[in-house]
Amino acid sequence: MVLRDVLAECAGSLLARCVLLVPVAPKTLEDYGRYEVHIACMVDDDLRRCVNFVVNKHKLALRQAGNVLILYRPRGLDTS
Repeated sequence: MVLRDVLAECAGSLLARCVLLVPVAPKTLEDYGRYEVHIACMVDDDLRRCVNFVVNKHKLALRQAGNVLILYRPRGLDTS
């Protein structure tokens, strides 16, 4: 659902080279079954703005590692 929203919201801004669904290495019971969305792309302010809209809508967090945007659920937030 998150990826679908990113693709819809960022149509025209997102030139993704690769999209991965990466399982979170469980450190606590809360981490089991969690995934991060990794999007390899050219990151600019417009893309960051539209991805942030989706991140806020789904109560997620965003970090960037080089040209990879990582969308994830911060620890301690309810998954419902």
